[in-house]
Amino acid sequence: PKSVEGCINRHPAVETCRVIPFDDGKGNTALAAYVVAPDKPSQEDLRQFALRTLPVAVIPAVFVYLDSIPLTRNGKLDRSALPRPELSRDTISKRFVAPETEMEKLVAAVFEELLNVERVGRKDNFFTLGGNSLRTVQLCNRIANKSGKKPSIATVFEYPVVEALARVLDQEEDDQSLVVRMGGKDNGTPLFCLPGITRNPLSLSRMVDQLNHEGPCFGIELPDKKNGVEPFKNMEELSEYCARQVQKTQAHGPYHLSGYSFGGLLAYATACKLLDKGEEVASIVILDSHHRKANKGPSVSRLNWAFKKWFQNPFYYPRYLATEAVFSLGRRFGLFKNSKRFVLVEIFNEGIQTLSSSSFHFGYVPEPRPLRILIFTARNTEFSYTSGNELAQWAAYSTKPVKFVRVQVDHHNQLLLDEHLDFICSQMKAYWEET
Repeated sequence: PKSVEGCINRHPAVETCRVIPFDDGKGNTALAAYVVAPDKPSQEDLRQFALRTLPVAVIPAVFVYLDSIPLTRNGKLDRSALPRPELSRDTISKRFVAPETEMEKLVAAVFEELLNVERVGRKDNFFTLGGNSLRTVQLCNRIANKSGKKPSIATVFEYPVVEALARVLDQEEDDQSLVVRMGGKDNGTPLFCLPGITRNPLSLSRMVDQLNHEGPCFGIELPDKKNGVEPFKNMEELSEYCARQVQKTQAHGPYHLSGYSFGGLLAYATACKLLDKGEEVASIVILDSHHRKANKGPSVSRLNWAFKKWFQNPFYYPRYLATEAVFSLGRRFGLFKNSKRFVLVEIFNEGIQTLSSSSFHFGYVPEPRPLRILIFTARNTEFSYTSGNELAQWAAYSTKPVKFVRVQVDHHNQLLLDEHLDFICSQMKAYWEET
């Protein structure tokens, strides 16, 4: 929310603004902007102003006007004194316009089901209704289940209105964009975020917001069979695809790349492809990524542990009842023996594809390259992704010095939480200044 507050505060009619998440009472988490603006510009005016520099997914769903921002005795925001925001037809859009085509009706119905709202029209915006970047993953999966056509995350970000999204779905899927604008400003060199094994980059959304990068931040989504693309055979093909997506957005270097977990190794492999094309890679930021040169592969106990961690984590993904396929997969790893079917992560409805991404680690042994690399490592636990042996191997992957920064948190549950991102982002900025 820091970047969102900064943007709205730049509106000439706004004296000050605070943006916080809120539960709309229907199971959705949205952003509310509390604004002190004596002339009270319209909500649509503020929304359009913010859209000039912010991605649609982080635009507040509702703007609440106050005479002043309530503070505690210590000068901090007094959240208990803030009025509860209310989403209504007046704040969502000017009037209801009924869906017309079959695809519009299908998309509107999915909006209603997912966001628990009534009478979604063809002019309604997914994010204005209370959708967020994490709900976008569910939206894509549900539309695919009902229509056989799966929109990319980037497509939803670009066309969040029912009418526009339905029109894209009625066209050929090959026309869809797979590069997501996640945030940042427009004044500096772009930062590209590579996805982990979930195949989408949205797990880095909070890092992008905290970073408040001078240049635009883009995420690259990996296609699957439902996007009309066959799965990649190995890391070479996968990284070549990512390099092409990077160059479609930024034709020439210098490039800045980043990635979390599996995405860190993918960022390195993508950088190698860009070097092969004669381009300059300025830096790679890797968030606790491992490789397989120092690792023979996951044991059953490690898979069991990792699977539990994915499903126990309340931070990264929205939760929903898993399909029987994922539930069965969990039982194969010895999970859920004594539990009833319970709330799991909907993104793992395509768990087989997700888990198969990790196989790209095996057999990929790159040659050392002249790359500037900053690696954040989680604390050294039994399942650490960056053990001492792997740190040595990472250092051998570059002919330039590799900088390691230890973060005393777990890989799965804590590395990307706000309280640690302040430290991580400050280290990233300092590293870029040094290099």
